[in-house]
Amino acid sequence: MGLSRSVALTFAGLAARGQGQYAEARSLHEESAAVSHAAGNRGFDAVVLGALAHTVYLDEEYAQASTLAEQSLAIVTAGQRGGRGSVDASIPPYVLGRVALCVEDYAAARRHLEETVALWRATGDLRCAPGALVGLGCVSLAEGDQERGCQLMAEALAFCDDPGWRVALLYGLEGVAILGAAQAQAQQALL
Repeated sequence: MGLSRSVALTFAGLAARGQGQYAEARSLHEESAAVSHAAGNRGFDAVVLGALAHTVYLDEEYAQASTLAEQSLAIVTAGQRGGRGSVDASIPPYVLGRVALCVEDYAAARRHLEETVALWRATGDLRCAPGALVGLGCVSLAEGDQERGCQLMAEALAFCDDPGWRVALLYGLEGVAILGAAQAQAQQALL
């Protein structure tokens, strides 16, 4: 009963997050985490904490998002839900990478986002792939490697070809906007 309730609360939280209702999503994920923990389901604890970390990140609470992602990652690393090769393993490093990008820690962003891409390629879990590619493109641009940044953004945009990946369009548009801004800055620097 506890696991079923926790799963339902997690999906309700994901639905709320998808509609931009971060406070509601957070509340649902926190309740789900409490239910899962009380039921003793450590494997699902990792999933819920990852979902909560992502929601908190989107609400721009970076320190707490990092803490939650680290907690999720610790459970995954300890071997729950198939270890680091499981499909649930990509969310924590993705959140850690995006947080690092937001606070301009490019070395950490690269490390975590490259791990996310490696997990995607190993497990086939595409949930974080477009966002990780855009994030890596941003890191490359910040480091002055415009060619690599463009390649990564183009790879992220390729997800937009699949009708099932409408969310990739948002990441693709984010990438195009970032590339445009970087190109405008480069042109300004030449003047």
